[in-house]
Amino acid sequence: MATQTVENSSRSGPRRTV
Repeated sequence: MATQTVENSSRSGPRRTV
């Protein structure tokens, strides 16, 4: 469940474009 966003307020910490 890794979305393509650059937010750091996600559930699993910093979200990067994967």
